[in-house]
Amino acid sequence: MDFFDDDATQQLPARPRPRRRGSARRTRIQRLVLLLVVLFVVIFALSLWIRSCQRNRKIESYRTYFSGVGQVINDSNALGKAVDGILRNPAKYTNKTLADKLRELAAKQQEIATRAQRIHPPAKLSELQSIFVLGMQTRQTGFEQLRDYLLAVLNKAKKVTAGTIVDLGPYFSGPDAYYTGDIYTQAQKIMSADGVSDVTVPTSTYYLTTDIFDPSRITAMLAAIKQAPQLHGIQGVGLVGVTAQPQGTKLAASGTTNVKASTDLAFAVQVQNQGTVTETSVHVTVEFQPSGAAAQTLTGTIPVIQRGATQSVNITGINIPSGAIGRVSKLTVTVAKVPQEQKLDNNTAKYSIILAL
Repeated sequence: MDFFDDDATQQLPARPRPRRRGSARRTRIQRLVLLLVVLFVVIFALSLWIRSCQRNRKIESYRTYFSGVGQVINDSNALGKAVDGILRNPAKYTNKTLADKLRELAAKQQEIATRAQRIHPPAKLSELQSIFVLGMQTRQTGFEQLRDYLLAVLNKAKKVTAGTIVDLGPYFSGPDAYYTGDIYTQAQKIMSADGVSDVTVPTSTYYLTTDIFDPSRITAMLAAIKQAPQLHGIQGVGLVGVTAQPQGTKLAASGTTNVKASTDLAFAVQVQNQGTVTETSVHVTVEFQPSGAAAQTLTGTIPVIQRGATQSVNITGINIPSGAIGRVSKLTVTVAKVPQEQKLDNNTAKYSIILAL
């Protein structure tokens, strides 16, 4: 066998098959399609996440808003229940504690109205929020007027009738009526249109159902105040000084005081409110007994004296007989008893004066 023949019979290695251009292109397209699918899935998932976040934020904004509204309603209702308790049994308080309670309730409703104004609503509820704030401010006015009327009753500052207080009812119930008619249903419609269905709108009906301002109840309340001694406070006034005018000479409680005779002679009488309630129409009487002549009686009135305060009234019209000059004249000053005043020993004082030219 020939060596060369043997080599010739050996099979040569197969040549590699060249790759087709179409196959490579198809692979690239497949990869691109896969990439686009992945990108679409990522974008779609991201879009769903963003929409979910936006929806959650929207729902949370409504939920947060109505949570604040509900708290305001509950707090205002609690004040109404406190008023109801006061009007049912005012006699359980003293004058001071009842006055302090009324001031406290009015101050708390003012704080509630301010808090209502600070609640930030979703944009679509901004108009309803304005109505809600106005309602709380209206109720604030009601609390303030109720406070003022009842303080006037306690202090006898002016006559307050049952009808006057009954007329305050709409200040309290009106906000509930507007809320129920204009806010509650409308808010639900707005949220439904906005795709929000799982947020509860609080109700506000307490003042629509309570009988706080029922005329018979208010009449009974005013009668209870008038009949309860502890609600009238301590009433009493005291004469604290008399000054001869126009010189400003203070009369001495003992001994004799020299007073310059004058056609403008008057006596300024100082009266102190020594009780715990405001006194009105405090009457003062001066009896001037000049030596050797008939007595003269003159009167004056102090319109108002706040508790603890001192007010003065000038008693004029003094007629000085010529025979009284240089001789001792007597002066008796009396402050009239105010209602329910018990202590009267400091309401009257007597003075001796010598009128001189």
